[in-house]
Amino acid sequence: MKRVCCAALCALLLLSGRCMADPAAEARKLKDEALEILKANTDKQPAPADYAVCLYKLEKAQGLLDSARDSSSMLAREVNSALFWARRFSNIQVLGLLDKLRAEGGASPPPRRTEPRPPAPPTPPASSSGGPPPEPPEMARLRTGAQAYAEAQKFAAEHKKDEYAAALGWFQMAAQNPGSDYALKALEQARRAWQRFAGKDQKEDLPDVAGMDLVKDGDERLAAGKYEPALELYRSSLKQNDTIITHKRLGKACYLYAQHITEQLKPRLDAHLAKYNAAWQAAWHATRMGARVFDPNDPHLQAWNRQLDQLRKEGDVAQKQYLAAELEFRAVLKLLPEQREFDSAGYVGLCQSVRPFSKLTGQRTLEEFVKSYTPGNDDQRLLYEFCRAEIERLKKGG
Repeated sequence: MKRVCCAALCALLLLSGRCMADPAAEARKLKDEALEILKANTDKQPAPADYAVCLYKLEKAQGLLDSARDSSSMLAREVNSALFWARRFSNIQVLGLLDKLRAEGGASPPPRRTEPRPPAPPTPPASSSGGPPPEPPEMARLRTGAQAYAEAQKFAAEHKKDEYAAALGWFQMAAQNPGSDYALKALEQARRAWQRFAGKDQKEDLPDVAGMDLVKDGDERLAAGKYEPALELYRSSLKQNDTIITHKRLGKACYLYAQHITEQLKPRLDAHLAKYNAAWQAAWHATRMGARVFDPNDPHLQAWNRQLDQLRKEGDVAQKQYLAAELEFRAVLKLLPEQREFDSAGYVGLCQSVRPFSKLTGQRTLEEFVKSYTPGNDDQRLLYEFCRAEIERLKKGG
């Protein structure tokens, strides 16, 4: 408790001495100090007192920016993503210490929500006939997910020299837009950015056993975006030697291939959706009495639906890859003595939750995962917290 009081006193002294400073400069200092706490604990579980001070500084930074009516600058976005991340680990003990810091430092306004809902997808303009029905839910998620992913991509490009900030931006996008392939892709980007920050992105040394030469070749193909040749090489390796390494590599390759298929399909899907309103309007016909009636068998609308079905069938290829990935991650768990491995257990649930007909199974798997596993570093926390976001989505029927 003495340590808590000291931390609080230090925070108050720092804040009181800066009260006349420029709001943006003061907010940047507070944000940088908070990030130092986060970065210092990236490979371990931070002490509750340290986390409370971190949250306190970020809330103060956000309050300063709010008072300056700044909610869209790069600094505001950096503070927002850092606070979004830090709040994911605010347990009762941390919140209790944070309340003490708020009381000793002067009452602060209620924390601004940092988990806004994704914007609603645009709907076609209404017609005199009442307007077309709403966009299918999976199409809406794809559209809003793509928009949020593009914004996170821009944020990451502006933080090439700060991989930690980029990782937080990617994570925020993923957690706020669960239920789409873009969220899964953002999760992967967040983990890669964190690994680069932590210096853990080096190639893994493969053991000198049968089949590893094929694994090495598969890694090279996968890095070059040649998914199908990589999958064949990993499968050939498994025929020579049934190893955990190869099953995990194959599972990740199938997982990434599924995301790639969806990404390649998106431009065609967007172009097709843009024609929806015209096809729907063409299905309304005027009668001799001057009334307008809807004809679901209109050739224009039928043609549009046939093309949509074809695009969905192509999208089914991605679903099959997610299923293949799930089976490989399950194989990893089966080969381990205690049948426990953090990444594989989490990805089994994610591969289930993204497929329409296994959502309930995915929810149960993810709930068991968050109950049975504890993350040991920020890399694992990224996966863990995204799984929690997926559970909340599934509970709401997403």
